[in-house]
Amino acid sequence: MPVRFQISHPERTVIGVATGVVTLKDILAFAHELEVQQALGYRKIIDVMSGQAMISEIDLAAYGERLHELPPEKRPYGPIALVTSQENNALAQIFAKLTREERPAQVFRSIHEARKWLQQMPTTGWATTKQPK
Repeated sequence: MPVRFQISHPERTVIGVATGVVTLKDILAFAHELEVQQALGYRKIIDVMSGQAMISEIDLAAYGERLHELPPEKRPYGPIALVTSQENNALAQIFAKLTREERPAQVFRSIHEARKWLQQMPTTGWATTKQPK
């Protein structure tokens, strides 16, 4: 899978790294695996610096629509920090914008800034209210 990840259940955090060509199918598989691992509500940091996005704006819009169709308990509510290169920045910004209604989402150029922002995010409370408890 082009998106490798590690889940820390005690810290309620997911760290992911995209490598190679990443498609919408890969993103959907990643989201499904997080659901299976009961980590949808966790804070996420996804490094897409090395990945090559083979995803169109139309694909991202379809993904956003799919999120809105899911029942609230199945939506990926945990905050997400995307670390990206200049090459992938535009798509990362679109992805963040499309999912911002569901959870906090920001795009960063530095993993250090992304971690700093993510550490300020609560580890609980997004699942149904979209607000920290």
